[in-house]
Amino acid sequence: MLRATVAVAVLTVCGSASSADPITFKEYVYQTGDRVRVTNITDSDCTTTKDQAGKKDERVERTTRTIVYTQDVIAAADGRVSKYRRVYEQNFEVKGEAVSRSPLEGMTVLIEFGGGRFGFTRPDGTVVPGPGFEELDREFNTKREDAPGGGLPGCPSPRPPGPVTPGQSWNLAEKLWPYVLPADEFGYDRGRAKASGKLLAVHRKGGAVYADVLVRAEAPLTVLHGVPPLSLRGDSSIGVVMHDVSCVDGSSPDYAGATTMRMILDYEAELPNGAFRWRSRTDTVTSLRVERLPPATGAR
Repeated sequence: MLRATVAVAVLTVCGSASSADPITFKEYVYQTGDRVRVTNITDSDCTTTKDQAGKKDERVERTTRTIVYTQDVIAAADGRVSKYRRVYEQNFEVKGEAVSRSPLEGMTVLIEFGGGRFGFTRPDGTVVPGPGFEELDREFNTKREDAPGGGLPGCPSPRPPGPVTPGQSWNLAEKLWPYVLPADEFGYDRGRAKASGKLLAVHRKGGAVYADVLVRAEAPLTVLHGVPPLSLRGDSSIGVVMHDVSCVDGSSPDYAGATTMRMILDYEAELPNGAFRWRSRTDTVTSLRVERLPPATGAR
């Protein structure tokens, strides 16, 4: 599955808080006692068309995934978190008229690092069962280069290689695409793939400094890997726009961002019973909000 996710990044101010001064991106470092609420909602519309020997079939699938949880940092040292307490308020998916709820919904989970991996238990010490364990395992134990800290949804932070001022842009192609388009899932035209970030503005809110960041990315898709791999037609592509507003002075993990994505996959082949063409267009909108909460008492 394509991991089209929102980058969670915060900024820190270099020098004064003037909007004209350069700033350097820096992720918020989670500490023991930190507590946040995370709201992650993804709406997806997928239209699939099959044309085989002149017979067409079109299907439209609409899906909404909602995940809301509070998360406490129970143990952290040297900028790395080793134990979390997560309480799922909502975790469900609506596909058409059908609603399916994750077994994690309503569950309290202790997430602890040990032996090179994160483990997942309930407060009574029993291991989180089945699909709930698998969902957490994908989030925490899948290798993600330069993924943000805090166990939050994310992809490589769109930070520039150095200080930037409002209006300045930077290249993200080499950093973003290998993550968004894993080599075992997609082939793409690296020479034509583009991705860039831009600092739009810096402003104050409640004494803290925030910034608007815009990321635009597009890439031609050439192969859908599988057995066998499928060579894609010329207009197969992916386009991504991310816009976020986040704290820029390192004082808070507060973040609000939205990502829109369009992916087109187009395949054509000659089969024994005639020409076959398969085409899909997926439009996805993902919103992510991270809010700092007062520390919980007695979290263990």
